[in-house]
Amino acid sequence: MVGGFYLSGDSGDSGDSGDSGDSGDSGDSGDSGGAGRMGSSARALILARDGVVGHWGGANTRVKNYKPGPGTIDLWDMRFRLLAMEGELLAGFDYLEGGGADPTKHSLALMHYDRAAKSESTLLTLTRPGETQFYEQLDLVASYAALRGERAAEITNQARSFTRYFASVLYLSETRHQKTFEVIWLALNVTRIIEMRIKQGLACKRPADYSPQIQPMLAAPGHASLPSGHATEAFVIAFLLDALRRRVGATGKQTNTIEKANPVFQQLMLHAERIAVNRTVAGLHFPVDSAAGMVLAYVLSNVFIRRFTGVGATNSVWFNGTAFAGDFFYNEVLDFLIPPPPAAMPGEPGGAAAAAPAPKDAIATGDAIEIAGKSDLLNELWKQALQEWA
Repeated sequence: MVGGFYLSGDSGDSGDSGDSGDSGDSGDSGDSGGAGRMGSSARALILARDGVVGHWGGANTRVKNYKPGPGTIDLWDMRFRLLAMEGELLAGFDYLEGGGADPTKHSLALMHYDRAAKSESTLLTLTRPGETQFYEQLDLVASYAALRGERAAEITNQARSFTRYFASVLYLSETRHQKTFEVIWLALNVTRIIEMRIKQGLACKRPADYSPQIQPMLAAPGHASLPSGHATEAFVIAFLLDALRRRVGATGKQTNTIEKANPVFQQLMLHAERIAVNRTVAGLHFPVDSAAGMVLAYVLSNVFIRRFTGVGATNSVWFNGTAFAGDFFYNEVLDFLIPPPPAAMPGEPGGAAAAAPAPKDAIATGDAIEIAGKSDLLNELWKQALQEWA
């Protein structure tokens, strides 16, 4: 991971060597005295060219430029492919803050603009928990500290990356599943940008701000608490890998229906849940942070899958932090998130417009909403990833 973003190898065991390669590049560029590798290599190449080129004779062939289209992205180095596709996947997202000066009502809405339909829809509205919720949650954070010794190895390992935990469920390898990992790194980079903007907007303090006895086992990150970034990113990975496992977007697979009872899906969810809970064990997050992160991940993964494949939809979701109570369990949150059957059309039996949930509801979903469809550029990567799952 470089500068907080994922590049080739960052999410797996080989990521550390990838990072050291990057620092090697910066060492080369620092060759002010002519003793570095880049300087000596450049001089050697100059001498070699002078020795073989001879007199300039101009171009001896007619070179045609690349044919425009999504396939040209494969001619680029991975880091630049990711940058181009991040711009594509991030397009359309917007944010709307509300609640005014009353901290118990402060909220932030994640919006998405559909260029084809020329309309903007609200994907998710998050309302910040009140002080009462945070103080009640503090008891849970304190009790989880008893697990620090038992889970220390996991927690410290997951502080950097955790894709390998999901790879162990599906027997994934970075050499055999290169495009699958590229899908994950791309989604994680975009997810981090969105989650950080939401963290900034909701401005929630961390557990250690509420009590000097929390004393986290890791240095607290330099940003706000809710939603938990680890929870958001872990569940995004889980939802996307499950979609690839189900071959969403392949011929004959034109639906995105989660199979809650599938044992592979359950293992992916349990790993994501444990990664999220470990951040509470470490003293860095409240359980409500993890619940909000899973909700955000569910919404984002639906949008990502739609952009990758043109398949599926998402529903408006509300997360009311002032109504959240107790601990975080993925299955409880998922029971709220799996959308109901499509609502009947107005005038038909059961037909009614979606309404915001009552304040007592911590998590609620509305009707399906319009979001942008398939991107040819993103679909090219997804199709290549699906080939690795044949």
